Amino acid sequence: MSVFALPVLVAVIASVVYLVRNKDPRKRGRFLRSAGLVLLGLFTLFFALFAIGETFSDPGGWAAAGYIAMWLVPLAAVAALAWFRPGLATVVLAALLIGLLGIQIWAAISPDRWSSYEDSHGPIRTIITFAIAAPLVVCRSNS
Repeated sequence: MSVFALPVLVAVIASVVYLVRNKDPRKRGRFLRSAGLVLLGLFTLFFALFAIGETFSDPGGWAAAGYIAMWLVPLAAVAALAWFRPGLATVVLAALLIGLLGIQIWAAISPDRWSSYEDSHGPIRTIITFAIAAPLVVCRSNS
């Protein structure tokens, strides 16, 4: 059994008990929204640490710091926009998702060219998806 299996199991059981005992829809909604935000925060933290560790292990040095800043600064800026101006952030995130959809279509049409491009530049689609996903949920949880 994994080290994380027992805490996850306890959290799931406690959440189900809370939701079954509490019949007020507003309290349930707040609880589920908070739980989603916590889960996304843990996922974001895990993936960010993984991406930072991989970046510093492969190119290393100032190049790694530049690569990390290329996704961390936009993520922080859009997350701040989503927190303080959720209406404007919805439009910005929709435009970013349309751009990501265009990249995914390009990768589906020409998988060999995209694969060779990602082999030389890194997992661009994964990092872009990650940099959009966290602010998207912050925007949804704040509205």
